[in-house]
Amino acid sequence: MRCFCADEKSLVSIRDPPSELAPTAIDSLSSAVLIAACQGTHSLYAIHASSGQLDLLGEGDELHHPSGLVVVERDRRVYIADTSHHQIRSAVLPAHLFHK
Repeated sequence: MRCFCADEKSLVSIRDPPSELAPTAIDSLSSAVLIAACQGTHSLYAIHASSGQLDLLGEGDELHHPSGLVVVERDRRVYIADTSHHQIRSAVLPAHLFHK
């Protein structure tokens, strides 16, 4: 899987993505990390633009068919539109994602 990194104006290959990833929403951090919500896995991922490393941030029954997200860096939070549950979910992102 490849994604476009606007900060670096290049394509990044994601190493070993799950075949059912199916990203539906994406936002970026100033540290060149992309945050992606994926319907196929009902999960939230961090994609490191420099290496293509994919980190699972959260999964399970709490998130079902995410359809949008936004990151608020000053609060280290991500807000996710959880379509099937008809809710807006919020989660704190790990501190290491904000280091350049």
